[in-house]
Order: sequence, then C-alpha cells, then structure tokens
Amino acid sequence: MTHHLTHHLPHRLAVAVSAAALLAATACAGSAAEQTGTTAPSGSDPSIGTTATPDATEPVATTAVPGTEPPTAGPSTAAPSPVDAPSTTPPPLPPPSSAAPGSPLPGRLAPPTAIPTAVPGTGQWQPIGPPVGGQPGMYATTLPTSTGSIVGVAWIDPAAFSAQLFPGSGDPGGSWPFPSAAVPPDKLGVLGAAFNGGFKMKDSRGGFFLAGREVAPLRDGAASLVVFDDGKVTVGRWGRDIGLFPNVVAVRQNLDLLVDDGVASPTATDRDVSVWGATLNKATAPPRSGVGVRADGSLVYVGGPGLTARGLADALVSAGAVRAMTLDINSQWVSFLSFPPGSAGSGTKLVASMSGGSNRFVTPDTRDFVALYAR
Repeated sequence: MTHHLTHHLPHRLAVAVSAAALLAATACAGSAAEQTGTTAPSGSDPSIGTTATPDATEPVATTAVPGTEPPTAGPSTAAPSPVDAPSTTPPPLPPPSSAAPGSPLPGRLAPPTAIPTAVPGTGQWQPIGPPVGGQPGMYATTLPTSTGSIVGVAWIDPAAFSAQLFPGSGDPGGSWPFPSAAVPPDKLGVLGAAFNGGFKMKDSRGGFFLAGREVAPLRDGAASLVVFDDGKVTVGRWGRDIGLFPNVVAVRQNLDLLVDDGVASPTATDRDVSVWGATLNKATAPPRSGVGVRADGSLVYVGGPGLTARGLADALVSAGAVRAMTLDINSQWVSFLSFPPGSAGSGTKLVASMSGGSNRFVTPDTRDFVALYAR
C-alpha cells in the first residue's frame, strides 16, 4: 500500500533533515512519558476507559513493513471464546436501496461496496449527513458481531469532509484562543458528523498535539489519528507512518494500532478487559469504538454495543481498514452523530443505543472529539 506519508513527500523534501530531527525528539519524549496503565481503582469512576500495559512476556502487535502492499484480510474465522451476554440493538438504518450509487464527482472517492454478512439488512451502505456538491460524501451501515450485537460503521470521503480535533473542556482540556469544547454556532451549517475521541490522557499511553502545542508528549510507536492542514485525516503508527511534519496540525494518540496492514492485532482477544481498555464491571463485550483508514485514504469509524476487543478489530477489517486504532470504550463515551441538512445541530446517532443526546458535541463536552465539516 502507499502510506499517506508518501502522498506528502514532495512537500517534505525541503524539510527532510528537520523532520528527522523532530521525529527523534518526539521518540525520546514519548519514551520518557510512557506509563503503565491500570484498571480502574476502587472508588474511581469505572466508566472511564483505562488500559493496562501488557507485561513484557505478553505478545505484541505485529507491524507493517513500510512500502509493502497490505494483504486483504477478512474477519477472523477462529471460533470466539464465550463472552458476556451482550445487549442487542436492531439495525438503525432504513432498508437498503437497490439502486447502485452513481459515479463519483471528480476528485471524490467511489462509495464503499456492500459488506457480505450472514444477517439480512446488514452490510448495505446508506448515505448519511449532508450531501457535498450534490453527492453523498458519507455512508453508514451496520454489522453483526460474534456476540450477537449489531454495531454501526461510518465511511467518510476525505475529499468531501475536513476534520477538526477538539480538546474538550476537561481532558485534555486547557486554555485555547478558539472554541475548544463544542462545535461553534457558525460551523453548524457545514457540520457533517462528530465522534468521540480516545481514553483520558493518563490512560491512553499516548500524547495530544494541537495548534502547535504538545499538550501531552507524543509517543513513538503509538497509534495516532493525525489531521493535516488541508483537513484530511490518516491513522498510523507514530514514527513509522507519520511524524510531526509542518503540515500536521493535530495528533491524538491512543494505545497501539489495533489493525495494521489489514490484520487485527494478535493481542485483541474476545476475553480482554484491560489491555485494550479497562471495562466497566470487567465486561468483555462493552460498547467500544475505533477509527481506521482504508487503502484509498477514506476514513471508517466503528462503534456500538457488545464489542470485544477482537470484535472491534474484525469489524474495522471488514470495513476495509488497513490501519486502525481503538477510541474510547464503555457506555458513557461511545458516540457518533451525523447531521443531515437543516438539522441545526440536532444529530442522528449511528446506533440508537449510543450514549448522549442529539446535541452532543454542539454543546460543551468535557472530553476530546473530532468534528467533520462539509467542504
């Protein structure tokens, strides 16, 4: 595959030496800041996603060889381990249309193709959010999981929507010369969608960079959602797929890559309750969310109830992600809202059981999140 980093090589040739220096400095800072996560201690808020660093003897996620083409990989066919009984949610989308999508506009990506599943009514994409240039730039579908739950998947064309990272009012929070806890009113007319960020910074084993400020140290090797100055987004391993180049305006790190080269991490199991985030009441299949990038550069978000760590990874792979990272988990935090034309800030949930109201992200939020604006 061709990494997003390669796309920007002509821009970076003049700054290769300084970029390398920045990467070296980032790696040192990330190494010093890396901490061992823990499960939620007694008396603390158990709904906050936390993570434990694997022991030295625990297997680690495989990584891609730069410059290689990612293999095509589907969900694991291995029989999953028994899991806690999940809550199921019926597919929230309307019946799929039989009409084939039209040809994309110049510069736009072709819509995603249907995902084969064994459950009728799932795997078929429907447009959501506002059309851009008279054509949809965002689609959604639902997928069944091995636990019996139904989760949502959103696909975003980066040529139709630009991204903005918000730090929220509390974590990482901070003082900023611009609205930082909610989508401002003057952006509601172009707001296409918004979705939750990652764990609290103390539990993320990663850093946060925005508007030239490194709020938390960036860690070399961490899974990173990166926003460029043109509003496009990628997901990759820090220091390998991407670094702190001049055109990077925002970075949100969280754990390690859950999917790399189109393959789920071997540490993402059906029984995990700590490596990929401490879960409420040690449930193996709580609500989870994740975001990834496909080979064509489009973005995919997966979120919903009844997801094991392996189930989340498999859903991202089924959606076409070649690299993906986990975002926040547990019922209070998993949320994706799309905003149809004329919604005036009242969003539609990707899955009906997702937490929060229809105005989440347009009213002040304590946690970081990503907003997508129609170009």
